[in-house]
Amino acid sequence: MDDIIKQYTIKPVIWHERNLKILWHSRTVAAAAESIANQIETLDPQKAYLYGMMHDFGKFYLSMAEKYKHPSLGYELMIENYPDIAEICITHPFPEVTLTEYLVHYCNGDELEVEKILDYKTGIEHNDYIKLIQFCDKICGINEYLTLDYKFKWYFKRYPIERDLLEQRYHIYMELKGYFDKLSKMDTYDLFKFDKL
Repeated sequence: MDDIIKQYTIKPVIWHERNLKILWHSRTVAAAAESIANQIETLDPQKAYLYGMMHDFGKFYLSMAEKYKHPSLGYELMIENYPDIAEICITHPFPEVTLTEYLVHYCNGDELEVEKILDYKTGIEHNDYIKLIQFCDKICGINEYLTLDYKFKWYFKRYPIERDLLEQRYHIYMELKGYFDKLSKMDTYDLFKFDKL
């Protein structure tokens, strides 16, 4: 188990194959966040790495069928002792300011979960660490880097979702990339070796 995950574990994690893949993905996101933070004076690379490691924490305790609940579970597990990590957990899949339409899709129509996520997100300002993890999560696979173009082409093929909604999300993530390109004064893609373009 990764030392960071061990440090923040509230209850034991069973390290079966799926949870190991979640761990590997978290390491990839953490490394990406640290690399970008290293280029930006206002960000702490160690904090960025921590947030990358912890963003999917709730997934360790859920089945595949319930994985859509991982933002809220991660929030609940972290909020008492680590509110900054809790905010990362609940916001990382949702960069949209108004997100209800996508959230219903994300939660497989589970209205109670939609209401819970909206409630937990209330009042959270999307700071640069939240934006950073949102961006890095989207360009990271299990142990590889993927461009946004590749990732969203994959989404179009895999998920029966409204094309207009997916295109809106693509542009939101491209805006995040542009935001960090500007802060870092470089093309952030240049920091990574992309396996899929």
